[in-house]
Amino acid sequence: MLADVPLRFRIGSGFLRKDVLIVLALGLVIRYVVGFFLTYTYDVHSWALIISNFESGNGLYDVAGHNYTPTWGYVLGTFSAIAEALGLDVFGERLTDALPVEGYDGWFYSASVPTVAFALAVKTMFYIVDVAVGYAIFWIIRERTSDERNAAIGFALWFLCPFVIAVGGIGGMFDTFTVLLTLLTVIFLMRDRYLLAGMSLGTAALMKIFPGVLVFVMIAYVLLKHRDDGKAFPALLQSFVGLVAMIVVMLIPQILDGTLSDCFGFLSSRAGDGMGVGGDMITYATFAVYAAIFAVTLLLAYRMARGKGTDPDGTLLTMLMVNAAVLFLYPSTPQYILLLTPFLIMQIVLTDRRYRIPYIVLAVGTTMFALGGNATFLLSVAGFTDLVSMDAVLAGTDWFLTPGWLGIAPISVIYYGGGVLQYIGTILVLAVYAKVRSCSGTSAVPAS
Repeated sequence: MLADVPLRFRIGSGFLRKDVLIVLALGLVIRYVVGFFLTYTYDVHSWALIISNFESGNGLYDVAGHNYTPTWGYVLGTFSAIAEALGLDVFGERLTDALPVEGYDGWFYSASVPTVAFALAVKTMFYIVDVAVGYAIFWIIRERTSDERNAAIGFALWFLCPFVIAVGGIGGMFDTFTVLLTLLTVIFLMRDRYLLAGMSLGTAALMKIFPGVLVFVMIAYVLLKHRDDGKAFPALLQSFVGLVAMIVVMLIPQILDGTLSDCFGFLSSRAGDGMGVGGDMITYATFAVYAAIFAVTLLLAYRMARGKGTDPDGTLLTMLMVNAAVLFLYPSTPQYILLLTPFLIMQIVLTDRRYRIPYIVLAVGTTMFALGGNATFLLSVAGFTDLVSMDAVLAGTDWFLTPGWLGIAPISVIYYGGGVLQYIGTILVLAVYAKVRSCSGTSAVPAS
């Protein structure tokens, strides 16, 4: 029987090699321990609310609650069917003892608290996708180097990255789904599966808009790769058909029930978001900044398409990292940085170890930034177990948010300090890229 199993799928080889399995086991243990004790109630409870809404017969947008495109709603619908089959029927409660956490202006703390069981069940989805993303990184590095040890290092840098663990294991945000779909798009492009690449990218862009911005670099990759064989136009056409077909399929229910405009309300309602700053002036500035970022994105794609075609796959991976870093030059939240992370990791392993510097800065800063919930992360454990008292959680929350030495609250050091470090790390990605290109004797952007 063992002789019939392909070598790469045997225990001790390929993705099932010993070092990968050790990292996998360690990463899962950390995730479940962290996920049991710490939960950002605001977002995780919103998933419970969305599920409850459509289980009661409402559509995704019939009542308030679902603030994203329908793709994430479909994932939650699948999850709810599985959860119901497993007997998970209590998602959370409004805890009156926790109401004081909602009295802190400017902070999204909620006394609507998910149960520990529901939170862990939701997070398990993210953990599974984290593994899949890790495998995609492993696959790409192995394809590029034929070196499974380097591929294992790439997997470890992803799966043990502290802010990757924090975003899914504490924050309960679904950006790791978007990362997986983006990496699948890259793999399909590398394997000349252009219809599937378009379908994957279309799904990713419907979950979060950022992967859609990368489309121009991907188009440039196709033009670069097929510059001399006449296959560029058919490849782009297939990709376009796949992308449009997937978007239409995903939006058909909303087109039919007249809620299509609700699917994209987040684009304007969150235009002032970033590091928690809003207002009309910021909204206008945000559109202006993103217009500039869009212009730089087009320039990157143009210069890439006209560059040397000696290594299109390597150029694609590098320019996706650069494009993602440029995209997040407007201050982003921790979960958005997940889209940059796989491409940064690949550069560490595939091109230059100097990229470790921005990776380390992001590992520290983005993790700090993701911990803005402070003691409120313990609300689920306090509300549904006897391991932590609610009084201790409230006292801890008050300590974090009360100004102390020099009038600075501890949370300001963690949250805003982490946000600044994350921004520095993002800039360092571009600075190291420019340095690497300069040392190699080429311009900072691939050119003809």
